[in-house]
Parts: sequence; structure tokens; C-alpha cells
Amino acid sequence: MIEDDPDRKVTVALAYGKAYWVWENTMWVTTVDENNEPDRDAAKIIDTEKMTFHEVKMHMSILDNLISEGNK
Repeated sequence: MIEDDPDRKVTVALAYGKAYWVWENTMWVTTVDENNEPDRDAAKIIDTEKMTFHEVKMHMSILDNLISEGNK
């Protein structure tokens, strides 16, 4: 999933003790360590299928922030 490519930059949002980002049109999440570094091995795709409305709304807000930061 995570490839080290110096030509591609990924904006990562830290929220609720987790790291969120979009990679190849898919939103990902993982835990962070005490230095707020994402745990690449624990990364997983966010599945909205069984989320509550509140959870979807929270993830959409994070996604909006990622898009805003990525467009700067």
C-alpha cells in the first residue's frame, strides 16, 4: 500500500489519535505512535458500509480537510 516515492506527496491528517490520508482514490487510516508517526504496517482502508451517520460525517470532515490542505 504505502510506497516510498519522492515524487508523490501525501497529506496526512491526525485526528482522534489516528492518521488519515487518501492514496489512489481510497481513504486510509492507521494508529500513530507517541511521536504521531503513522504505523504503516497497521494501515487499512476505511470501509463506510457499516458506519453510523455520525462516523461517516466525521470521516467526510477529515476528507474535506485533507482535500483543502492538498490543494494549497
